[in-house]
Amino acid sequence: MIIVLLLAYLYSLLNLTIGLIQLVKKSIPLSNAVLFIIGSISILLTIFIKAPTSFLIFLIAGLALIQIGAILNGIYLKGKITISHQLTRLLFGITLVILYQTFR
Repeated sequence: MIIVLLLAYLYSLLNLTIGLIQLVKKSIPLSNAVLFIIGSISILLTIFIKAPTSFLIFLIAGLALIQIGAILNGIYLKGKITISHQLTRLLFGITLVILYQTFR
């Protein structure tokens, strides 16, 4: 269980850093950066959640917001969605959720 949480928090911190850097650089629209930041904070808030259902809701919501932000970034920066990048992010998120459900 600790490894699942560690992976989720590291993923969250990485995306939070990306969102903050892009926010400061103004290299993407504000809404895209905010999706990364809010999604990351949502995952980080799971540290304080004791109820398994609430934890899962915050985890999935955070992963979904980060995924949407990544899709919008792809459209904004490249004019298209990079399927391999999105599938990798999606599979990682699904794996985190499955691992959490398995080992809680």
